[in-house]
This record gives sequence, structure tokens and C-alpha cells, in this order.
Amino acid sequence: MAKDGSTQTLIQPESISLSRYEILREIGRGATSTVYLGRDRTLGVELALKVFHPPARLASEAGQRFFAEARLVAGLRHPGVVAIYDLDEAAHTLVMEHLPGGTLRDQLARARPAALPCDEAMAVTRSLLSTLAYVHAAGVVHGDITPRNILYRSPGEPVLADFGSARVLDADSNSELAAGTPIYLAPEQLRGSDSSPLTDLFAVGAILWEALAGRPMRQHADLLAGRIESQPLAHMPGRPSPAQACLADLVAWLTRNEPVRRPSSAAQALQKLADYSSSSSSGSDVTS
Repeated sequence: MAKDGSTQTLIQPESISLSRYEILREIGRGATSTVYLGRDRTLGVELALKVFHPPARLASEAGQRFFAEARLVAGLRHPGVVAIYDLDEAAHTLVMEHLPGGTLRDQLARARPAALPCDEAMAVTRSLLSTLAYVHAAGVVHGDITPRNILYRSPGEPVLADFGSARVLDADSNSELAAGTPIYLAPEQLRGSDSSPLTDLFAVGAILWEALAGRPMRQHADLLAGRIESQPLAHMPGRPSPAQACLADLVAWLTRNEPVRRPSSAAQALQKLADYSSSSSSGSDVTS
């Protein structure tokens, strides 16, 4: 109950009232927003409510990105993209699909220091590439793909979320610094270039690197020391299976330091993965 005796809604701490939604509990907090698990009083379903804070910063660049994210993602219709249901600018709240299955970051942490099982690594890679093929074809770049931003609707059903750093392809960008999580950014982003489909592919490669090695490809200390280039996947735990070797080849392709040497599209990388899956016994080279 709120202090005035009414049923608790989004009235704390920003003095917002969204009477349709009942707050159940906080499920996440970041630098610019807090995510609550809520219930739609009308439909009786659970939703995620992302609340931008504080209100005084709504006119800031971060606030503008918050609302831009909602409009951008609301136009995407794909099972691999989080669904947006409503946006209340007055209440600085985004209403979206609740994804209860945890994150890829959780899965990687539970497996560490071991690698993620190869079939799981391959499945999440296939799903991410399929989702990005759609997202990029729709003219959108995510810009900040990390294990924390890959949530699960149910086991084996990863969903790409948190499009706060997304941008429309061919749109002018005035940002001077790369937005996103540094250890997963492509070298050109860290040098100040805009995000692009090829930087999204680099992030997928960095995540797959981490899944296969049981640790991130880079540490923050590497970036502080100016080591922004991708690192070779020198070895994998145990004796690599043919599937692991294939994925290692795909990692190398996706994380090339020079963007022009990466796959030209998510669809191309996905096709190579499909080619390998259908002819794994032939030992074909993914990067050939």
C-alpha cells in the first residue's frame, strides 16, 4: 500500500501514478532506469515497467534515448525482440514484455569457469543472428549487445532487449563517444565510429568467444591499457569437438578487427552456420 492508503502503483519514488498497473517488485536497476515487475489490472497479466529516473533528466540525451528506444522497438515484430506494449511520457514509463527466464549473463556465470555447452552456444548464436538479420533489414542497429541484454522468454528462447543505444541506419549521429558496454564494442566503436550492423556482429562474436572460453574476450583492464583489438580464441576447455571448432572459426570471422573482413550481414553469418550444421562431417571451414 502507498502512504496515502491507495494500492501501490508507480507512485514511488518519482510521484507518478499509473493506476492501471500494480507494482509487484523491482527486478532490475541501471544508471538511467529501474525495471519493475507489474501486473496489468485490466488484463491480469504480468509486465515489465521500465521507469526512467530522475524526471529532471528527461530532457537530457539519455532521456531522449529512452523514448526513442520505445518508438524504435515498438515498430519491430519478431519473436527474438522484446515486445513493447505502451509508452507514457508523462510518467516516463515504458511498458514491455516480462521475460522471466533470466539472462545469458546468468547462464554464463553459472557455467564459469567452464564453457557453455556447445549445443547451447550454437543455439543462442543462431537465434541472435536470425534476430539481427530481421532488425538490420528493418533499418535498426542495436549498438549494445551484451549477455545482460539477452533475456529468455523460456528455456532455449533468447530475446534481444535494451535498445537504449539503438539507432536508425543512415540517421545522422552527433555522439562523440561510443555508447554501449565497452568490453563488447568493436574496435571502431571504441575509436569513436558509429554503431553499424558490423559492430552488432562483432558483439555476437565476442559473446560467443565468452561462451566457448568461459571468460570474456576482454577485461576492463585491457581497455584501460589501450588494448582494444579482439583477442584470438587460443584454446577451449578440453578437446574441442568438431562443432566447437566450427564455432571458433565463426568467432574469428565475426570479431575481425577490420570491419570489412567480418561477414557482410547477419544473414550471411547465419547461412554459414546453417551450412556447417547440414554438413558437419565434411569439416568445411566457416570462414572460407
